[in-house]
Amino acid sequence: MIFSNQSQSCNDHLNQQIGGINIGQNQKQRKICMECIQKKKINLTQFLLLKDFVEKVLQKSNSLNIKHQLEQSQSKEIFKQSLQLLDKIQEEIILIITSIKESIQAIQVHEKNIDHKFIQLIHPNLNPVECSDSELDFLVNFINGDIFEKEMEKRIQLSQFIKNNWFQEEMVNNLYKFCHLIENIEKKFIQQTEQTSISFEVLENDNKKLKFNSIQNLEQAKHLQVEGQYGVKGNRIRKWKYFWKGQEIGYCQYNIWGQQDGNQIELCDNYSDKKNVLEIGQCSKGKRCGKWSFYCGYRQIGGGSYNEEGIKTGKWVELDSQFKLERQIIYQGEYNMKGLKIGKWNIEYCNPGQEEYKKIGGGLYDQENQIKNGQWIELWDNFEKYTQVISYGKYSQEGIKVDKWDFQYRQYNEQKYRQMQMVMDLIIKRELKYRVGYSQMMGLTGKNKSFIKVIIMQEGQKLVNGIFTFVIQEKKYRIKLVVDPMINREQRMGCGQNCGKDFVSRLRSLRMVDIIRKVLRQIDGIFVIVLKITKIMNQCGGFYDSEGIKTGKWVELDEHFFWEKQIIYEGQYNWKGMKIGQWDSKYCSFYDKEYKLVGGGSYNQKGVKAGKWEELDDGFDECQQVIQIGLYNNEGFKIGLWEYRDIEEKKKIGENNYDN
Repeated sequence: MIFSNQSQSCNDHLNQQIGGINIGQNQKQRKICMECIQKKKINLTQFLLLKDFVEKVLQKSNSLNIKHQLEQSQSKEIFKQSLQLLDKIQEEIILIITSIKESIQAIQVHEKNIDHKFIQLIHPNLNPVECSDSELDFLVNFINGDIFEKEMEKRIQLSQFIKNNWFQEEMVNNLYKFCHLIENIEKKFIQQTEQTSISFEVLENDNKKLKFNSIQNLEQAKHLQVEGQYGVKGNRIRKWKYFWKGQEIGYCQYNIWGQQDGNQIELCDNYSDKKNVLEIGQCSKGKRCGKWSFYCGYRQIGGGSYNEEGIKTGKWVELDSQFKLERQIIYQGEYNMKGLKIGKWNIEYCNPGQEEYKKIGGGLYDQENQIKNGQWIELWDNFEKYTQVISYGKYSQEGIKVDKWDFQYRQYNEQKYRQMQMVMDLIIKRELKYRVGYSQMMGLTGKNKSFIKVIIMQEGQKLVNGIFTFVIQEKKYRIKLVVDPMINREQRMGCGQNCGKDFVSRLRSLRMVDIIRKVLRQIDGIFVIVLKITKIMNQCGGFYDSEGIKTGKWVELDEHFFWEKQIIYEGQYNWKGMKIGQWDSKYCSFYDKEYKLVGGGSYNQKGVKAGKWEELDDGFDECQQVIQIGLYNNEGFKIGLWEYRDIEEKKKIGENNYDN
């Protein structure tokens, strides 16, 4: 702490001196001036003048008699005694270990001497006359007795005892456990300064279990368990086992320094049922070495070799960092001796349910610096089974994107890519002839949009008393259906039957396009389904300059572009690669044929948002079409009152004041 009478300026208002301290809970800024109080509307009950703050601290210190309590703290004497005791134990342990080592060494010397005696027995030039009396006694006992057999039996017993060394293992394990417990207490006591108490019972129980949960996703939190032993400084030592849903699936081995050493069967990053990849190979002092293989289930899908320094060399088949069931992407190419990619690298993809990987992209690296150059075909960040979007264009010799880059897509069961287009609309109309006494459903419409293909079948079935129902059957691919508002109005018809009018069914989250047209003849009527499919085109992309900077007009996909979140942005980049001027946000719902303007605003010459903006909410999608409307200042910060509006319902649903 600094003790000084000098005044300091406020960080937010440099012309104002710090007037006091904000004592409210969870405040990032404690030192404030009078202008801060006014502009940030700070509650005066949470504000203390500097002198009042110091007085409060002194009052609390005096009431607790801090100095006396610290001087009389029992922990100081206990820690002193503990350190003295540990010094004594350390001295005794060294003495014990030294004695054990001396005994074992003495046994080794004795065995060596006995070995020498027995070796002499088989010497062809043995002369008994030259032997001493003790040597002759040994030879006579060897002839008449079983001294050799007894010697070997004794050695077997000794070896078995030393091999089991249960006393050593138990001693070391207990020391490691106690060490781990003390280190945990140290972390809790020192690092968590606001911790009011320490649950020693929890720490002891954790120490007994010695389990380590390396959780990377919710599925791992539920199904993954890793068990092993800790050494000093929290290092994992010896063998650590991985269990998935109770079954052992892999392990890692560590030396006493916490470095991976020996054979390994490691789990890939973010291991899950959809990414059940194991990485198998060897480590030496914490570095991978030799050949490593990657397995998905029982099938090898990748791998390569590391040199002694743990650097990849030679030919490799690598898995994409987001590899999973719907995104089975691999990269094939070569590393030089420095661990840099060189030459041609291919990008390959395998559709779920298939086994063959096919090339869908790639390009060339230079021979020295792992720099892309020339023509490349790259995958969109969210590429997977139902969003197979690629971009293609050119890299300069400096590894910079230049000229025009375009997007293409394909449906998951197609072979060729096409310029970016989306299947947008599907209208199903139904006509039904009926006789008096049977139900009637009128104006039934179903709408589906996306650019991904599935096969579904929809048909009408006649039930008791002539009532019709719709059945949607899975026909090869799993699909997700959400059906909303059912019959809006009913009216009585002849013979006591009901008629449902204005029946609207909306099918959401359907993949597209292979809908089976079905014409069914029913008793007392004909049921007809008519399909209409329309398409619209959407060109995405733009230009890079010679420095790899975006320039001119661009049409960009939203980072989380999806069939339920078909959002694009249109605007201009300046020569520095900064967004400038008006940028529009456009959206196409499942039920529209073209993109509509739903938001936007302007960037100033600094490339930051300024003035009025209508922004799409982070959770904006087909079912939650919410935008935020408000102002940015010239520094790109939200100011004033921002309104939240549901553009589908055309009503305000909330607000947020950024001046508070």
